[in-house]
Amino acid sequence: MSKAALWTVAFLALLVPALADEDVYLGASLDWNSRYLWRGMPAGEGAVLQPSFWTHIFGTNLMIWANAPLVDGSGPNGFDEVNIFLQGTSPRRPLVVVPGLNVYTYPRAPDAERWTAEV
Repeated sequence: MSKAALWTVAFLALLVPALADEDVYLGASLDWNSRYLWRGMPAGEGAVLQPSFWTHIFGTNLMIWANAPLVDGSGPNGFDEVNIFLQGTSPRRPLVVVPGLNVYTYPRAPDAERWTAEV
């Protein structure tokens, strides 16, 4: 068994007791859109696939979303945007502040413009 596999098994063995009292949610979706729209404005030409995965664990929400143009000039090129959202959960009160971190990455962009983040 490789070292990576051993570390993974050890990590999961430590994680299982911590998850015993935790409500864990997992989800995924795969959307097909005829164009990439951002806030109602076209942000690209042609059809796209937009997969997303999310989970709620240890009192936080984690979501990963991506955009993959199906055809782009020279053919399919994989993901052109991958976003990661990490947020605390909100206690059920009339007014709360929920901390969060949003990281937007653009794998095809020039080095200086490959990512940005918001807190």
